[in-house]
Amino acid sequence: MLDSPLDVQENPPLSAFVDLCADHVKLVGAEQFVMWLNELKLIMQRSKVVYPPANPEFAKQFMIIVELYVRGRITKLRALETLRAFLTKVEDAEKCFEDNNLWRITDEAVIESMVEEVMTVNGKLSEKALAGHARSMARLRGILIDHSLKRIDVEQAENALSAKVAKLKATRTR
Repeated sequence: MLDSPLDVQENPPLSAFVDLCADHVKLVGAEQFVMWLNELKLIMQRSKVVYPPANPEFAKQFMIIVELYVRGRITKLRALETLRAFLTKVEDAEKCFEDNNLWRITDEAVIESMVEEVMTVNGKLSEKALAGHARSMARLRGILIDHSLKRIDVEQAENALSAKVAKLKATRTR
């Protein structure tokens, strides 16, 4: 983890990467930048890739991804997955999100429709969730997030599923 500015000064490759990102830090804020730098470090360590990256194009796309996340245009899961993909092949982040329609879904009607679809396809799991099984609810949440291509945030998925389950329970008790 990045604990202090001294960590950056004592690590020339990290200092060079931070310098490449410096122009965009003011757009996302220092706190977000440090958080995402730590996320990047974890991703790269798990992928057995040398941290920090030295590619200036990667630094540029990294900051675009962080900025899109901070502005609420993409979810954290989508940002993390894109960063993992960019470790092997750096692309234009905005073009990638646009071409593959990977923008965050915020339309409640679309989310509700996806919830209904996931619950219908996973009937037995949905019944268990309706019965109050927390694990079934968590599995449905994961399925919904995957179904949305990680365009629905974890909290959004949780709230949408909880609302649907509550609505179904209310109609069953009438």
